[in-house]
Amino acid sequence: MIKSSLTYKAGGMGSFRAWLFMIAHSRCMDYFRKNNIKFEALENEDGEEFYCATNSDVAHNLMISKAYERLQQCVGKLSIVQREVYVLRQESELTIPQISVILDVPLETIKTRLRYALERLRVCMGDAY
Repeated sequence: MIKSSLTYKAGGMGSFRAWLFMIAHSRCMDYFRKNNIKFEALENEDGEEFYCATNSDVAHNLMISKAYERLQQCVGKLSIVQREVYVLRQESELTIPQISVILDVPLETIKTRLRYALERLRVCMGDAY
């Protein structure tokens, strides 16, 4: 997503969220195909369906866990204003104009803070992303 962020065009590519999901889906599918991972539909105690890798790899699960921990550490290293914008955008799924209104900060300032936050995360994460 970070590498492709400069290619996103708001008008012609749909919502930012949909664009992110498209990138994530493509990357996941590439990974699954490359590593020959198959999934099986299961149900939890409440009857909700979910999918589980039938050839689960402990090393893979550990890698995902470590990457998540690394992301949390990197987010913690962001400045307060960058972290605030990043969390509102990525975890709360708010739009940039919504964040601007909530924080009472100009739209361009929000965009700048988010851009710097993503750049710092990319550097901090290194090869993990």
